Amino acid sequence: MQYGILLYDVPLARKSVYNKLRSKISRLSIQLTWSAYLIPLGDRDRILSILKELDDDENQKQRILYRVLPFDPVAGEELEQLVKDEFQKNLRKVKESLSEKIAKVEEEFATEELNLDEWASLRRQALTKSKKKILDARRLAAVFDMTGFMDAAYSSFEALIEARREEVRGKLKERTEERKAEREKEKAKERLRKAEEKLAAAKEKAGEDAPTHVDAEEVEEEVSA
Repeated sequence: MQYGILLYDVPLARKSVYNKLRSKISRLSIQLTWSAYLIPLGDRDRILSILKELDDDENQKQRILYRVLPFDPVAGEELEQLVKDEFQKNLRKVKESLSEKIAKVEEEFATEELNLDEWASLRRQALTKSKKKILDARRLAAVFDMTGFMDAAYSSFEALIEARREEVRGKLKERTEERKAEREKEKAKERLRKAEEKLAAAKEKAGEDAPTHVDAEEVEEEVSA
């Protein structure tokens, strides 16, 4: 694959245009500096059409300045390695960002700054954001013919994300089961209370001594009845 470098300059007064341009160009290029991007030369026309579409100001002083410079084909191997290094570096950044966010959430949960619902929500947000970044990275890898090179690394990280999601689901399920057990315990107490009330009423009505305790099997038969 042949590569080129896209250089552009957007006037400060057109910050919104600059942000739109970065968003669109990033789907087809690798950012090297704030205004220099490595691009596949095969996508040159497509990228320039994006620039022309956004550069609609009639005031010449407000126009976007841009230029595409092709790299010497002789430097193909070096550029190929640069592209691989950039993809790997981007993946490391995503991993590190997720690890830092998860660690912060865990710390706040451990010190009870967060309740379980807040913990689950923040974990899910971090995981969803990381998943989206990987999907974007996969699309860009396809543009640069790097899918085969990065697929195993992306798949491994996606598996880690899913494992972290399962941790959240497991924690919430555990709480649901604990609450269910607590409700069942309360229901058992209520059944026992009612059985004792019936036993006391029967004792009073019969005017004779009655057992001073409630047999578990008798209570169960009474409740079933």
